[in-house]
Amino acid sequence: MTYTLIARHEVKDFDTWKQGFDARAEYLITAGVIASSVHRDLDDPNMVTVQHQFTDLGAAKAFMARFDSDEFRNSDVLKKAGVNLETMVAMGMEDVE
Repeated sequence: MTYTLIARHEVKDFDTWKQGFDARAEYLITAGVIASSVHRDLDDPNMVTVQHQFTDLGAAKAFMARFDSDEFRNSDVLKKAGVNLETMVAMGMEDVE
């Protein structure tokens, strides 16, 4: 069984954000992410959708719970990456097919 977390948000500059995202690859592995993909809107290249896949439900829920933490919301990583948290929408799902 696998689980998918999808997060969508606006960034100030995609290239700056992507460098920060790539720099956190090792963290994603330690958090239980087994696969990720990054997507940009066709009409707004600074609107980003990220998909993370997990094999462990607990790891997926813990990762998603971080989005509501003060530590996450006030992190220098997000500020440097230019993430607009007011636009963030996240959802977690169980993969069925």
